[in-house]
Amino acid sequence: MKKNKKIALFGNSNNNFFSLARYLRDRGYNVDLFLCNNELPHFHPSCDSYSLDFIHYTFLLPFGNLYWFLEEIEGIKKNEEILKRIRKYDVIFANGPSVAYLSYFDIPIDFFVPYGMDLVSYPFYVQSANPNHRKHLDTFSFHQNKGIKESKKLLSTEDVLNVAAYEQSIMELGLTSKVIAFKTFPYIYMDIYQRAVIPKFFNSSYWAEDFYSLTKDTQFVVFHHARHSWKSVREEGRLVADKCNDRVLQAFAAFVKDNKKYKPKLLTFEYGSDINASKQMVEELGIQNYVQWLPIMNRKDIMVGLYYASCATGQFHIGCIGGGVQSEALVASVPLIHYVNPLKYNLKEIYPFVQAKEIEEIQRGFESCFKNPKKNQDKANEALKWMQKEMSFAVNTICELIEDSS
Repeated sequence: MKKNKKIALFGNSNNNFFSLARYLRDRGYNVDLFLCNNELPHFHPSCDSYSLDFIHYTFLLPFGNLYWFLEEIEGIKKNEEILKRIRKYDVIFANGPSVAYLSYFDIPIDFFVPYGMDLVSYPFYVQSANPNHRKHLDTFSFHQNKGIKESKKLLSTEDVLNVAAYEQSIMELGLTSKVIAFKTFPYIYMDIYQRAVIPKFFNSSYWAEDFYSLTKDTQFVVFHHARHSWKSVREEGRLVADKCNDRVLQAFAAFVKDNKKYKPKLLTFEYGSDINASKQMVEELGIQNYVQWLPIMNRKDIMVGLYYASCATGQFHIGCIGGGVQSEALVASVPLIHYVNPLKYNLKEIYPFVQAKEIEEIQRGFESCFKNPKKNQDKANEALKWMQKEMSFAVNTICELIEDSS
């Protein structure tokens, strides 16, 4: 392998590229990670690591706020050093708004690795109630569109071809021939989060003792860490973002009704546009004593919490196989209750999990995990093996693509 290539990863939504950077550095590559200036705080590398090694190869960019795109472009023009530095890289991976900025300065993108909005929204139209943003956003979308189209390859999971909103964007941008899809992708750095390893890091987590205290007196713990996004997105018609948290809460309420003596508990997080709607539903269902709300949390702490879970819940609408919530549960060897669209995927070829979509099915999933813990833990252990195999394949293939790039 020609490990002398300098590689840059631009953007870090969901900590996706921080994970990829570590896999590539483990393979001996010279990799730098560049954070956009609009990254959410919990998508900083410090939130997904128990060490500070990342400081040696992670840098903050002076751009990324698409709502003021033109102003930031003018600032970059005055900063010749940043452009000179970026142009020195041999291979560039990009996601998020970084694509538009690179495109504006005609910096070629080898691999576009979308996470969602950067594919389905950014290249077309970005909404804003502030009229002062319009000229910035329209120019931004033009260059996002251009940068995506000019990228050499699009790397993602098979979801990009099987979820309607992603598939439609792929078609509209004319990218079908550029897509390389995997069953999983290096979105999570598995080495530090597996069940056999993570107890070593409990002392590095602010929340470790709290998770133990919250779960020690219960015989069944549901870990529901999907973003609370259901009521508002249905009203707005953005169904691709619907996590169906309401179904999980209603299914859990039905489970609690029959199993109160076992003190079941659902752990969930104050994350998403519909937190208040979910809290109201918890009150209406009368399960407030069985639901524990936690603040928005870093992945390195979420993974500690998953260690104490009896099961985890995924998403129950779009039917994808990937996603951060699902990946975290699989890596932690926690039984996963989730919905995958059987018309789009061969369920025999993906990780073992509990298939559920409707409220009654999710409730039965809880019952199964509670009454047959060994059977479902065996499933979870096999799911980890599946993840290890598919992750290794994805990383190996990406390394081959890097070597083939010119």
